[in-house]
Amino acid sequence: MRDGHTTAISPALWSPADAGARPSPAFPPAGERAAPSPTERATPSLTGIVFGHGSRITLVLEPTGIVRAITEVTNVEPCDERDFIGHHLADVCGGSPLGPDRRGVWLERLQTARAEPGPRRYLDTHDGGEAPVFGRSTVTPVPAADGRVETIVVHLHDETGLREVEGRLRESESHFRLLAESLPQMVWVADTTGVVTYFSPRWSEFTGRTTEDLIGVGYVDLMHPEDQVKMATTLATLDDGPVQAFSFRLRRHDGEYRWMEAHVHTLTTASGERLEAVGGTTDVTDLRREAEAHLLSQKREAIGTLAGGLAHDFNNVISAIVSNAWVAEAELDAGESPADSIHEISRGARRAGDLVKRLLAFAREEAPKRTPFDLDAVVDEACALVGPTHPAGVTIRRRRDPDLPRALGDSSQLHQVVMNLVANAGHAIGDGGSGTIDIAVELRRAGDRGSRPAGMKPGDILRVTVRDDGDGIPGDVLPRVFDPFFTTKPAGEGTGLGLAAAQTIVAGHGGVITVDSVVGTGTTFVVSLPAGPAPSDLPAEPVAASDPDAASTAGRPRVLFVDDELALTRIAPRLMASSGCTTVVFTDPVEALDAFRAAPGRFDALVTDLSMPGLDGLGLISGILELRPDLPVVLSSGFMTDDQVRAAEALGDGRIIPKPCSIAELADSVTELRATAA
Repeated sequence: MRDGHTTAISPALWSPADAGARPSPAFPPAGERAAPSPTERATPSLTGIVFGHGSRITLVLEPTGIVRAITEVTNVEPCDERDFIGHHLADVCGGSPLGPDRRGVWLERLQTARAEPGPRRYLDTHDGGEAPVFGRSTVTPVPAADGRVETIVVHLHDETGLREVEGRLRESESHFRLLAESLPQMVWVADTTGVVTYFSPRWSEFTGRTTEDLIGVGYVDLMHPEDQVKMATTLATLDDGPVQAFSFRLRRHDGEYRWMEAHVHTLTTASGERLEAVGGTTDVTDLRREAEAHLLSQKREAIGTLAGGLAHDFNNVISAIVSNAWVAEAELDAGESPADSIHEISRGARRAGDLVKRLLAFAREEAPKRTPFDLDAVVDEACALVGPTHPAGVTIRRRRDPDLPRALGDSSQLHQVVMNLVANAGHAIGDGGSGTIDIAVELRRAGDRGSRPAGMKPGDILRVTVRDDGDGIPGDVLPRVFDPFFTTKPAGEGTGLGLAAAQTIVAGHGGVITVDSVVGTGTTFVVSLPAGPAPSDLPAEPVAASDPDAASTAGRPRVLFVDDELALTRIAPRLMASSGCTTVVFTDPVEALDAFRAAPGRFDALVTDLSMPGLDGLGLISGILELRPDLPVVLSSGFMTDDQVRAAEALGDGRIIPKPCSIAELADSVTELRATAA
């Protein structure tokens, strides 16, 4: 029956064993049966019934070709079995209404089965009218004990649907190749074992190899050595489903390593079984270089934009120092105490040092620090630095909460965020205009309603609000203000990276930055950060060894002090003496190393600058530690690259003190290092 399932034939009627045991008049012995003539009664064609209808049937034949039994019927229309049992296979299958008479074909197949052992498979193609019809025929001889063919089994199986699927698959593959070969990306396909089975022609253009050379071998040998292990790990852990992206470097045909970005999608069956992975690879080297150039341009622009404010502050600081120095000289001439003037000079010098540190924070990336700091003080410093760059009509108003807890993070990075927001607020008001920038730092408790923005962990929050009364941001622009390289400023006045960098910094501190704006009213930026410990919870500051109440009683250590700045070597012995140290100074690091080699046991510590002619501080330290590996070392510098910092740390457990710093700080570091080593 054509019901989509296999029908078992009743043994009483169809069993070959039964038929062989009790041959009926309709089944005369094999030796008495002859092939029917074409003039006998017309027999329905089994191939016409099976082929083209998704059906299959199995026939058991006598060696002569007479149908003895039918053992399997699947998806076949109802028919009279008497039209087939006892008839010759050539009549049953040869007179197909779907094509020309094929009796001779079947007679030849039966002859082959009687003459040669083993099954034979044949593909039968018939002209089905609207579309071709395909069938698979298998003829298998079954020998007796003496080797003679006793039975022949014939299996007819329709493959029309399978051929249609194969045709659609070939058409789909053709479309895929056409698409893959027209794309600018380098397309590839890999099987479940990770072996690449297809490369688009773009791979040949990039690598200089033919696709035949690449298939099965891949391109691992062309990958940068540093990326090979990482790439293997990435591919081994690919998840099924969504497109995944990763980057690596690949050697081009000219030998240059280029940055590539690959997007991979893993295809699976409905049951989740992985089929293959399809990927597209793009050369993004030029895009990366362009992005790096934009970032460098943003750094330069940030420093250039703040140059006016820095110059203004430096001029104020220098004016204050010079004025107080003049007053101190006058007070000394008059026999009066210059203490107040000297105090102001010291304050001015510290302020100048702070300005230098802020500028260096913009000049290079610094290692992130997570320490408690006064967020309110950072906001004050940012306002003081940016305020002078605003038009004269812009007023900054500050509001603060008492007893604010400390923030936890990198104060230099948060200083950059606040400075950017305050600078943008001034730009929003515009040149020649007048307006107000309100800046508040406040504490929101964990239990306060609406205190925690989405994306932040539970807990107390420090919130910095910067509000201006400028023109506001249009609604179609507002969603893009944090996008990298998006800016509404004229060409040459902005790169659009300031707010993107601010968002990254805030997110890195576990916080959130939000914006709200109304055209004609103004804009409000809110930075929310996790609150740190309260001031009362912080550990007590260590007492410096230069404090008279905590002065070392272990004698007066002899310090080798090396700096090419003559003014520092002049003042160092006096200031180090006040901290309980005896100092031997050198402005030439080579001479200092020679003096140490002459008497290594003479010195108890080394304090040295980094950048000096002839021999830098790292070279001096290395030479001295070869003779005295246990010697306490303090390295002081106004600027150090990351490589220099790592090199200094590798030399030992010394201490790095950034300039500007006081001689007293250097002396305290020496005392602390000696106490630790004791």
